[in-house]
Amino acid sequence: MLEDLRALVEFAHAGSIAGAADRLFRTPSAITRQVQRLEAALGAELLDRSVKPPRLNSLGSRVLEQARDLLQRTETLKSLTSSDAEPHGLLRIGLAHPLAERTLIDPILALTEKYPMVRVRLLSELTGELFHRLLAGELDVAAVLLPEGKTAPPPLLTNIIASDRMEIVQGAAGNVYGDW
Repeated sequence: MLEDLRALVEFAHAGSIAGAADRLFRTPSAITRQVQRLEAALGAELLDRSVKPPRLNSLGSRVLEQARDLLQRTETLKSLTSSDAEPHGLLRIGLAHPLAERTLIDPILALTEKYPMVRVRLLSELTGELFHRLLAGELDVAAVLLPEGKTAPPPLLTNIIASDRMEIVQGAAGNVYGDW
């Protein structure tokens, strides 16, 4: 079925059966059979054949979106199972505002130098908003500051990578007295 979905995607991209055949190095009749097989498997017509050349109908357009997503996910799965594959793709990293100033910039730059096929998108936000974006699937990972003993909300996983010291600094006038 994946090859049939690929034929549908290429048909939509090329705008014709012949164009899809060229892109997939197949004959037009082979592409036609693949689309028909997909329609039979789904139990619905995906093309409007009343016009020349045929085009996707409304259901076909919705199936196309899912087909593209499924094919992309399949490629991602294949890359995960390849033991010698270099990390690649988009890594969406969220940083809590204090960490975005400089703390993690150098390690992130080192990551992109070590793995040049990885593209990084950074987002600096409040910790609560980063959690929300992780849960929504808008970020892959986030570096946040949490009080001791606190963790991210389930189902997010927390790994402590460092402990930090916090200090109160007063101005030169020194108006704050006493042992805090």
